[in-house]
Amino acid sequence: MGRSRCTGGLRELHRRVLAGDTALTTPTASAEPVVPRQLPAAPSPFVGRRDELDRLDAMSTAATVGIAAIVGPGGIGKTWLALHWAHRNLDRFPDGQLFVDLGGAGGSPMDPVVAVRGFLDALGVGPDRQPADPHAQTALFRTLVARRRVLLVLDNAADTGQVVPLLPGGRTCAAVVTSRDSLPGLIIGHGARHVPLDVLSAAEARAFLTERLGAVRVREEPAAVEELVELCGGFPLALGVTAGHACTRPCLSLSAFAAELRELGPTALENHDPAAGAHTVLTWSHRRLTRAEARLCALPALARPAPDFRSRTPGRRGATRNRYR
Repeated sequence: MGRSRCTGGLRELHRRVLAGDTALTTPTASAEPVVPRQLPAAPSPFVGRRDELDRLDAMSTAATVGIAAIVGPGGIGKTWLALHWAHRNLDRFPDGQLFVDLGGAGGSPMDPVVAVRGFLDALGVGPDRQPADPHAQTALFRTLVARRRVLLVLDNAADTGQVVPLLPGGRTCAAVVTSRDSLPGLIIGHGARHVPLDVLSAAEARAFLTERLGAVRVREEPAAVEELVELCGGFPLALGVTAGHACTRPCLSLSAFAAELRELGPTALENHDPAAGAHTVLTWSHRRLTRAEARLCALPALARPAPDFRSRTPGRRGATRNRYR
């Protein structure tokens, strides 16, 4: 009797295989769905960006799939804003947060197929259980996040084509995309909210340095702080690297450090990690510009000699944003 039941079971399995029963290859839902928590640590300090945060809040409460495109040049604080907002809104996405660096800024963008596989793995579908066809992988990913409140942070996107396969299909999810590209296809074709970033104001830059260097040190050398603010041009990356160097050299006065930065330019902002230096990141942005754009693009943190970029500084706020509208 037992052997007969076993043989019958094998015949039924064989019939289902021949019939192409997808239930045999579709992962079964577990009683406890995997809840990914992939966000990197929240940036600190964080200053300004009130209008941009309001736009992101509106995106996440919209009736359709919430998509936001945070765009701007390298060093302007796109990832900084995306992660700050994401951590501030964790309670809106109790079913998980997915994060991927798409590598669009460095010239070797990630294939979206690789990103989808990573998301499936994070959602509990290991490589041995994933379908081979990329379209089937994307469909499975969207099925798994459907009706779940999941946030996706797609960092450093190269273009719209890289992003679209990673977008969820349900209204319960949200996606925040950062890119040096203006992503017109995402905004026009998929209704993403446009969040262009400008440089920080002088007051915001001072607040940033105060948070990093301490109120006492800033209060003791106000003129030097003003010069550092001006030299960094409102770019959060330049401010962060500048503050980091100043923190590691507490015996050096801020006046001396400002003079060094004025004299050496971007060299003074380099560190032992070539991928994290302000010069490297801003150079990546510069390479993506046309020759005409490169001549017109004023990056005060890198400009030398000092009088040239100081004469442009009063009009700097707004110029960056206009390029990304």
